[in-house]
Amino acid sequence: MSQYLCAQIITFSFNGAAGNELAFGADNQPANGSASDMSRGNGVNASLASGAFSASSWSHDGLDVNDYFTFSLTPDPGFELSITGLQLDERRSATGIHDWSLRSSLDIFASDIGTAFSLPDDTSYRRDQSIDLSGGLFDDLTNTIEFRFYGYNAESSSGTWRLDNLDLFGVITPVPEVSGTTWIALSLFGFYCWNLKKGGV
Repeated sequence: MSQYLCAQIITFSFNGAAGNELAFGADNQPANGSASDMSRGNGVNASLASGAFSASSWSHDGLDVNDYFTFSLTPDPGFELSITGLQLDERRSATGIHDWSLRSSLDIFASDIGTAFSLPDDTSYRRDQSIDLSGGLFDDLTNTIEFRFYGYNAESSSGTWRLDNLDLFGVITPVPEVSGTTWIALSLFGFYCWNLKKGGV
């Protein structure tokens, strides 16, 4: 199923979900890390959608910073996280959103990751929607990262949007040990930079 080289870190299949739970857990916790439940921003309301995670009251206009689905991932101490991609299924109701985008906590949710998705005016499930997260921005993370899925341009406040079968791809690996030689080089470089700043070199 995956177009990415790394393994699935976490999966949200939402099996058995009613759709309107306040939060819903991942299928499993990753080795050497932990994933939060999927939840919602306070600008949307939970809605029924069997086997998915759903909400209504999406913004009628542009992106509203309170209207989103969200989850986070944290590597264990001594480990680092590199993320290569994300894949999901999604579906709007007849009066649901027409656009959605992904943002992350790396820039405090200031900008879209890649290009926003524009949805056709139908109620079909769009399967395997993919976002490439390779290229370095999401490499070697040692702290928690949060992703938010913002939906907007809904036709009505009663319109819904749901997520299903979300997979996050990448690896969680031990933080590389820095050799003694590397520490000496870093220390000398730091000393040089500090003296240069003070005008002593």
